[in-house]
Amino acid sequence: MTQRIVPRTTTLKRLPYDLDDDEAPERYVREALRRSQGGNWKGLVADDRVVQTCQALRQIEAGAARSHIRHREAIRLAEADRDSGLISEQEAALALPREDLR
Repeated sequence: MTQRIVPRTTTLKRLPYDLDDDEAPERYVREALRRSQGGNWKGLVADDRVVQTCQALRQIEAGAARSHIRHREAIRLAEADRDSGLISEQEAALALPREDLR
């Protein structure tokens, strides 16, 4: 006797934005990343939403990269100003995150 595999049907969660919305998906994906719920991700990766979700994730990643670059540049400038004597060691310490202090 062979066992017949029956595909499991799932009801996808209706997402609270339209397919042509460019801003709401990013907010929704950010919230889904913070509070992971299975229904959210099933809806986000549904065939009609996966491209939109991918674009939202790319926007989030690009924002994080820009933030990182600005942060590293601020650290580099504070260190250069400290090393050249333009600011004191204490002023530099205020500008640098703890793990970057030497």
